[in-house]
Amino acid sequence: MTLLSEPGHVFQLTNAAYQRLIGQRQVIGKPVREALPELEGQRFFHRANVMSKMGAGSLSHLVRMAMIADSTH
Repeated sequence: MTLLSEPGHVFQLTNAAYQRLIGQRQVIGKPVREALPELEGQRFFHRANVMSKMGAGSLSHLVRMAMIADSTH
């Protein structure tokens, strides 16, 4: 689970499961585009922007992301 703030989809909180998913990267305070560049081109940002404009609080059922484990992060 992660909590993002607007504008810019900035990480505010992550839980242990999310940290494992993203390879223990330090993402708090960073925009998603900077922290998880592999999401570019997966429509995450388009969907997140649409949901933000609609005032929706959760993307969990609308966004599927492909994450590649990378031990360099």
